[in-house]
Amino acid sequence: MHHRAMATPESKASSPAATDLESVRDALRAEAGAIQAVVERLSVDAESWLGAIGLLADCQGHVVFSGMGKSGLVGAKLSATFSSLGQPSHVVHPAD
Repeated sequence: MHHRAMATPESKASSPAATDLESVRDALRAEAGAIQAVVERLSVDAESWLGAIGLLADCQGHVVFSGMGKSGLVGAKLSATFSSLGQPSHVVHPAD
């Protein structure tokens, strides 16, 4: 008969699962900090945010996103999201 050794708190802390769990905690703390930073910016730049939202809400044509590299990929994602919400949009590469 094969017996398993009981895991002690010390052995759990250094296990791969514990390391993965700590990585998840670190990622969530970073995301929470980023969200808090946006909350603070909304308070400081409220007029800018409301102006941008107003422009998008009042747009009668197409929204155009432009970017290169990672910002281009973000623009493509935003364009897809806007299109799925019923707002026509396009992505234009800045070199085109």
